[in-house]
Amino acid sequence: EFFMVRVAELKRRLRAGDQTAEEPDGLTPAETMAAVAARVHALVDEQHRCFLEEIQPLLAAEGILLLRPKGISEEQQRFLEEYFRHTLLPVLTPLAIDPGHPFPSLGNRSLCLVASMRPSAPSALPYSSLSVIHIPSQVLPRFVTLPDPTGKHAFMLLEDVIRLHLPSVYNGYEILSSYAIRVTRDADLPPPGRPEDLLASIEESLRERRLGAAVRLQHDGDLPPDILATLLDELELQPEDLYEGEGFAAFSDLFQLYAAVDVPRLKDRPRPPHPVPAFESASDIWSAIRAQDILVHHPYHTFDAVIRFVREAAVDPKVLAIKMTFYRVSPTSPIAQALRAAVENGKEVAVLVELQARFDEEANIRWARALEEVGAHVVYGLPGLKTHCKACLIVRQETDGIRRYCHLATGNYNVRTAGVYEDIGLFTSRESFGEDLTELFNLLTGYTRPRGFHHLLLAPGALRDGLIERIRR
Repeated sequence: EFFMVRVAELKRRLRAGDQTAEEPDGLTPAETMAAVAARVHALVDEQHRCFLEEIQPLLAAEGILLLRPKGISEEQQRFLEEYFRHTLLPVLTPLAIDPGHPFPSLGNRSLCLVASMRPSAPSALPYSSLSVIHIPSQVLPRFVTLPDPTGKHAFMLLEDVIRLHLPSVYNGYEILSSYAIRVTRDADLPPPGRPEDLLASIEESLRERRLGAAVRLQHDGDLPPDILATLLDELELQPEDLYEGEGFAAFSDLFQLYAAVDVPRLKDRPRPPHPVPAFESASDIWSAIRAQDILVHHPYHTFDAVIRFVREAAVDPKVLAIKMTFYRVSPTSPIAQALRAAVENGKEVAVLVELQARFDEEANIRWARALEEVGAHVVYGLPGLKTHCKACLIVRQETDGIRRYCHLATGNYNVRTAGVYEDIGLFTSRESFGEDLTELFNLLTGYTRPRGFHHLLLAPGALRDGLIERIRR
């Protein structure tokens, strides 16, 4: 993300000829870019050294092996031949690099193999000496599990499996060498071009993001200079944009290895989140919140409390309305599903879905449409701003009149991230908070002017001054 957003912005400024020193450090974009390259190259070198010299030997000592093509047994080779023929080969697409073909579109963060080759026999058919294959690590495991008679956990990288079987892909060619590469592209969305149709404008920008300008090329250290020069020229990159490694890029894929190895003693003991005591002891969620304000601390307290809050509201006959903000929504969000159920149960549902939540735009668009389809009131945020606040207001008819139940949080309404990030949430039925959230949602959905707030500080406008005032106090 640092490259896709921050470095990409620097490179856009450089392409535009911007040499102003606007940053607090007084550096121009070119000076900042040079400092970034120096620092990140050192970090990447240390990252590769740490993996190859420390982590991989420690894994091997525990019987977790990352095998290279030359280090496999005959049984493992037969297994890989079957795996390649039946699973890998059907999804591979070799793309020639020559004057008769446009330069292949190398997807953002996609691993590829560049193969150098020559015809094994004279032929009247056209031929190429250079070709690219996308490594399908989005649809197949990056770490292919191999049989091992000794009971060890043996794996081979997906790109090495392909490398081993390149002659089967390029029939009629002699494979001279192959090298792994990975392109990182500019993935920051420009400001929406058509504010009057924000959703369509962002969808158009998302399509363009897939082919954003290249900002970095990772490659095997032994990639020949002539192939490197071709890639630099086609991707319009500079030598400082090159990051070489030794046989491994995309270290985030190590999460797959972690999931594939079931050795509990090598993993941190799972620590399931605690239930919220106030909700556990109460007969229902509403009486618990009426009795006291409830502060929850995620991920130490379970996020199920938040899901329950919305789910119970969706089916409670006494609930009249639910209003909510969404910033980052998981693709299978139980909260969004509960809101759909609430609409189908005849409740008034209003949701602000922030379409500009970086890298979650597509999931948010899908949920915005899904909620609109069932009749929820969906808005996309305030023009020129991102709506980061996380708030839920539930309006309930009770024997003594209307009561408002509120949830305010620092974290997203996202089940997956709620189990990782540390955040605080507040459940309350205090009237002053209910009045504040009513004012807030009227502003978000109808652009009304707030009469004032008891507790909330809104940015832009009041947040900075309000915090400074409280610090001084």
